[in-house]
Amino acid sequence: MIIQEKFINVGNIRTKYLEAGKGDPLLLIHGLGHWSGVWKYNIEFFAQNFHVIVPDVVGYGDTDKPQDRAYNVDFYIKWLADFIKALDLPNIILIGNSLGGGIIAGFTGAYPEKVNKLIVLAPAGIRKNLYLMLRLMSLPLIGKLLARPSYRGIMTFWKATIANQDLIPEELVKEHYKLSKRPLGNYAMIRTLRESANIFGIKKDEIKRAKEYCKNITIPTMVIWGDKDKILPMPPKLDILSLLPHAQIEIIENCGHCPMIETPEIFHKLVNDFL
Repeated sequence: MIIQEKFINVGNIRTKYLEAGKGDPLLLIHGLGHWSGVWKYNIEFFAQNFHVIVPDVVGYGDTDKPQDRAYNVDFYIKWLADFIKALDLPNIILIGNSLGGGIIAGFTGAYPEKVNKLIVLAPAGIRKNLYLMLRLMSLPLIGKLLARPSYRGIMTFWKATIANQDLIPEELVKEHYKLSKRPLGNYAMIRTLRESANIFGIKKDEIKRAKEYCKNITIPTMVIWGDKDKILPMPPKLDILSLLPHAQIEIIENCGHCPMIETPEIFHKLVNDFL
């Protein structure tokens, strides 16, 4: 199957995306510090039945990294809305991981008429719990030191992301390190953490904002969480249902923060059955 690499101007933000397959549009949105490549184990599967589109979110990968914006959820939602408009995509299916899950949940709350179905993997914004290293990275001086590109630092992040250490994808770790060494490679990550988190975890205002967006979500929604997630530990089901009362909740055992990487077969089956 051919996976095409493309670019499109989203306002004044040059955005890279991967594209494959035909059918209803299905967007895969990555999380904090990641890029479109983290979906490499999933694109071909979904492209058998859908028109799959996988962007580098603004600030990451090969997409522009503007330095005059506040990297908060509203900024990401606006970029995603403009991206979808630029591609003229109707009745979309959205799948997002971590920050990507928070972005697509916010987008769906802001534009409920544009989304057909919603799937979030360990979405950010439900509660304050957050991996210690990311909380430290929200601090000005410490964060700058921790964000300095190093293979060891990237590997530490991946060891916290993947529960089964034998399944850490070395090819993605190497690509992540390569991207982090670019100019502004970690800029969006640091700016996002400073906007949305502090030493205590996700800020109360961010959680409140997530609740406001979620009030408008009535479409079919599935929440997937790994029970060994260290980055955003899974909250009680009641906390999830308080935000998304009609959501189908699926827990993957012995899985960390990125089910699409660590347990792709289980992830594919859950999504396929849901869709």
